[in-house]
Amino acid sequence: MKTPFSLSALFCVVLVTGCANKNVDVTPVPDDITLPDWVLNPPNDAQFVGTDCTAFNGNMNISKQASSANARLELAQQISVAVDSLVETMANRTGTGSGRAAEGSDFTAVSEQLTEQSLDGAILDAVAFGKIEGDTQLCTMWVLNGDRSRALFDSLVSAQGATLDARDENVLYQQFLSSQARQRLDAARNRDGASL
Repeated sequence: MKTPFSLSALFCVVLVTGCANKNVDVTPVPDDITLPDWVLNPPNDAQFVGTDCTAFNGNMNISKQASSANARLELAQQISVAVDSLVETMANRTGTGSGRAAEGSDFTAVSEQLTEQSLDGAILDAVAFGKIEGDTQLCTMWVLNGDRSRALFDSLVSAQGATLDARDENVLYQQFLSSQARQRLDAARNRDGASL
């Protein structure tokens, strides 16, 4: 009986270690696609990142605005997923879910306002051209940096009304950041599944 448990424990360690490696390229790139590396593998060191490539129509300003709008939408979705995950986790860990703050419309309005404010603080970090099947693309990357990500997290915890010790706060912050990586992985899986 010890052997199957040991093998399953070893498998879990290998699986977790493999998933934790940031340098793994999970998205194979076809030969007819040349995009900046940060489009398929955005940096995620304590920050939220939204990327997009839009067909270049000859007008730099219009193409950049279109790509930026899509990249900011991706950024907003990542932040929304992280906020929802944080609220759920805090409710489960601290017991605030049974109270008025976690489930009330006041907190929902506050979290939406904080998310919108954080998006206003996002910056255009990179613009580059690429090609997809011979068509020129304009790619943009919008970033909510580590300081702004942390400020959003702190504001959400404060709005939730929870008191956390330093260890719990650190764990929750890491979960808050990792939720955007899970969303990217899910999106990549969905994209790969749709193309099969």
